[in-house]
Order: sequence, then C-alpha cells, then structure tokens
Amino acid sequence: MSITVYIILDWLNEYFEITPEHIFHKEGIFYQDEKKVNISQVNEIELKQGVLGKILNFGSISLYNYRHDLLMDLYLIHNPNRYNKILEKLCPDIDEEKHLIRGSFIDIEKSIKK
Repeated sequence: MSITVYIILDWLNEYFEITPEHIFHKEGIFYQDEKKVNISQVNEIELKQGVLGKILNFGSISLYNYRHDLLMDLYLIHNPNRYNKILEKLCPDIDEEKHLIRGSFIDIEKSIKK
C-alpha cells in the first residue's frame, strides 16, 4: 500500500512548465529536482506517439540541444500534438531548418531528373 501511495505522489509531483523563454521539468516528493532548458537553444523537437497513444491522446515529446548534448523528454503527456505546436511556434528557427532540409532534397531530386 505504501509503495502505491509513493508512486502516485511521485507521479503527481512531476510536471513540465513551458514559458516563452524556458521549459522547466520539476519532479520529486522529498527532494525537488528541477531541470531547465532554454527554448532558444532547442535544435530539434520530436513527437513520439504510438497507436494506443493516438487512441487515448497521450505521447512524449523529445527536445534536443546539440550544442550542450542535452535531451529532455516530456514523458507521457496529455495532448502532445497541442504542446508540439506550441513549442514549434516558440522555436521558429526549427521550422527554417526543416524547410532548408526539404529544399535541399528537392534541389537534389531536380538535378538528378535532368
């Protein structure tokens, strides 16, 4: 019984806070641990959602910072598509990198066809 109570309290005391400048991950019951990622340093956002996650509307979002070799997972959050869109709006440079990559592939395909 006490293990069940501890697991539930641990789950309730773990949360993510997204601000325009930072993403905070706070967790812990007795010893609070806080991790902070600067949004301007996020290089890649990856949404992970399985079949059951799509049905029940939950999933995980991974944030990568290549400069500091940092990975932060927003693990099993409700409505990850909504938070993914919010994070993409807060990180406009990520979209530019995606367009550049797509654009370079299109240019390569055009040169191959010629």
